[in-house]
Amino acid sequence: MYGDKEQQAKQKKKVTIVGLGGSGCMAVHHIAEKTDEYNLMYIDNNDNLLSHSTVETLKLATKECRDIDFLLKLAKKNQKLIIIAGFGGGFGTFVAPIMIAASKMLNINASLILTLPASFEGKKRTEHANKGLELLNGFKNSVIIEFDKLIDSFDKNTSLKDCFSVMNEVLYLKVKEILA
Repeated sequence: MYGDKEQQAKQKKKVTIVGLGGSGCMAVHHIAEKTDEYNLMYIDNNDNLLSHSTVETLKLATKECRDIDFLLKLAKKNQKLIIIAGFGGGFGTFVAPIMIAASKMLNINASLILTLPASFEGKKRTEHANKGLELLNGFKNSVIIEFDKLIDSFDKNTSLKDCFSVMNEVLYLKVKEILA
């Protein structure tokens, strides 16, 4: 578990960023590599994504954060919550709206950054993403990033891996923009 110094440093941070699902995991991992100024967490039903992580704090946070109880702790600490989720898969699409609803009930200052699937990911993912958007019930503090538009801005020779790397950087910049 965390030592005293690590726990004190964690408590001083006033922003918690939660990555949901695979896309959220990658974004939070990217943020962890860039800065340590936020409390970072990752929630998913698949631990394989972080099993090879080099960021030890994320591995620990994952074990601490198996359910949404941590929202109660955030409410007590009066922290800002930023949720990052890719819509279109299963986990982030349907857990993000639940977390937003819980945040509203607990009066937590929450924002959502979500990505929509690229057209090459298929019709099913687009349908899931649209269902997730409906579940948000017009939540105003959300930023939607369309992966197709990002891909269209690249040269045709840009690899998909590079596109995903840029997406993670865009998500990080959106976090900074929200907090500015």
